[in-house]
Amino acid sequence: MGGSVPNFGLRLAKSGLHAAAARAIGWNEATVRRKAVRRQFNEQRAYESAMTTLCAKVPAAELDRLLAEGAAMSEDEMYALAVQ
Repeated sequence: MGGSVPNFGLRLAKSGLHAAAARAIGWNEATVRRKAVRRQFNEQRAYESAMTTLCAKVPAAELDRLLAEGAAMSEDEMYALAVQ
């Protein structure tokens, strides 16, 4: 699921589901850092687009909190978010 999460986060962000989008993006960012991998070009573009949308729609302090919540989620919690 890791590679598809930025696209999922972008879809959530564009659908107005900003809290869920921020958590998904936070989880992905933590996963990318933990595994020391690079996103594919399309994943990076989706990540940047999602963050642009979130930064425009969510106050900075709230966005930071939601990203941190996502970073702390387990993979199972990420899957549960994906099927909500």
